Amino acid sequence: MTNATIPPGFRQVTKDEFFTALKNDPRDIMPSIAYSPYSSTWETRNREAWGWTVPGWKNPRDERIYALKQ
Repeated sequence: MTNATIPPGFRQVTKDEFFTALKNDPRDIMPSIAYSPYSSTWETRNREAWGWTVPGWKNPRDERIYALKQ
């Protein structure tokens, strides 16, 4: 299990809520592991944070957490 803490300014959502919001957003949003190997920050093409997920590439079997920028 992870000790991940959702970053300030984000709110936890379900997996379905996360991917529904992603599908409905017309911007080009992609995950980035530039900030941490233990989580992914989802960003627009302009590097605006959009969402946040766990696990990252270093802990692929860890619990799953989804969060959207508030």
